[in-house]
Amino acid sequence: MDAKTRRGCLWAALGVVVLLLIVGVALVGGTAWLVYQSSSMRSEQTTPERASDELQRVRERFAGQTPLIVIDERERASIVRRTRRSDASPTSLHMVAYDPGDNHLKRLTLPFWLLRLSGSGGEIKIGDDVLERARGAHLSVKDVEDAGPGLLIDHTDRHGRRILVWTE
Repeated sequence: MDAKTRRGCLWAALGVVVLLLIVGVALVGGTAWLVYQSSSMRSEQTTPERASDELQRVRERFAGQTPLIVIDERERASIVRRTRRSDASPTSLHMVAYDPGDNHLKRLTLPFWLLRLSGSGGEIKIGDDVLERARGAHLSVKDVEDAGPGLLIDHTDRHGRRILVWTE
């Protein structure tokens, strides 16, 4: 192979590498944008009364429904299997949490497809410190899908912090 051909091959290889980098950046950026557009996280300062009203409005939507995860007074969690109420699959996961210590009401919405793609082996983990200490409840994305849309967690800890998690 002469020098001119070798130089042409190097330029072609460099072009392929640059093209792959551009495509990779576009894929990562596009995925990040999609997750950002599909998700929502808000935190607002509020009064205990307004937070209680908001949490009660959400809870009323699930009147008579037992949460999929029940946490007892010793902060032990257990999964309560329930009959599926509809053929619909969950499309989003929602969380509303209130901490009376800082008077913040936090809301989180995630698309359910993001949970399906998560690299956690299909296990759902809720990051609240009370629930991290709760033992005995290992919930997978498939468990939540099998239960269908509905209430996942309704818990108030001994410090008055409250969390509601549900799927729609």
